[in-house]
Amino acid sequence: MSRFDLNNSQVAMSKTQKALYPSHPPFQPSERYPEYPFPIRVLTEKNCVYEAVRENFRLLGLDRQNYGKKAWNPLREIIRKGETVVIKPNFIRQSHLLNQDWEYVITHGSVIRAVLDYVYLALEGEGRIIIADGPQTDSDFASICSKTSIYSIIDFYKKEADFEIELLDFRQERWIQEGNIIKERIALKGDPRGYTKINLAGKSEFSSYSLNGKLYGADYFSEQTVWHHTDGRHEYLVSSSLLDADVVINLPKLKTHKKAGVTLSLKNMVGINGDKNYLPHFTEGTPSEGGDQFDSSGLKNKLEGKSRKILH
Repeated sequence: MSRFDLNNSQVAMSKTQKALYPSHPPFQPSERYPEYPFPIRVLTEKNCVYEAVRENFRLLGLDRQNYGKKAWNPLREIIRKGETVVIKPNFIRQSHLLNQDWEYVITHGSVIRAVLDYVYLALEGEGRIIIADGPQTDSDFASICSKTSIYSIIDFYKKEADFEIELLDFRQERWIQEGNIIKERIALKGDPRGYTKINLAGKSEFSSYSLNGKLYGADYFSEQTVWHHTDGRHEYLVSSSLLDADVVINLPKLKTHKKAGVTLSLKNMVGINGDKNYLPHFTEGTPSEGGDQFDSSGLKNKLEGKSRKILH
């Protein structure tokens, strides 16, 4: 069996009958698909997400010869029996900063469930599946998992297949904040397999960046970020569970972002970092000062930037 061509740049898009997420976890399919690996318990609720995931696999031509049959296994060329697969959703925060809405902020559990079923099918019931992310430092991981019904999905797999799914928060620390002020830092278990420091050195896009000394990370103490990106160093602390996996499936959340423009698959990989202070978030200063901390060079932004440095 040959590996799927990772340089394949095919893109598939399917249109659903309704642009709605299903509301009943663990988000069973609403069709009797022949390849479905569990006892059929079709719900009356329409699951357009499951249908769309399945249709995209078909449009990509995965395992084309078996489509429509019980033997259809679209991820068989990507995932082998007994391997370790990490599913990386976007679990950045339990809700929007300004309200309690969450469905447009993080990857919905129904998307994870649909992909998960086809990963399990490819593993032939053997191997390891890990669902993992490193949310924003002030986020409540348990609340995220509850809202996305990840606990319900994991419980379904335990009961129906006697298959354990590992759930990981890659963060080593959670912050309790009031506004922009960190009131408490809580140590977390982090990645049980540890972390790997990766130095891109001259291969980093920052290697020729003239303002490396002004980089700002996730914390007030920008000295740590600067140290990891000076003197030829460009280091990142990446979760070993992800690096040790045979296959990583990126499940981002399409949304707008005030600095990146949009959040897609590349932005979603911020969550693989065990310490986000290794990761430059912006260059301090206004555009006229060479920075991208602000979108304009007005007096207010200049004063805010200087005040931040003085206060912290």
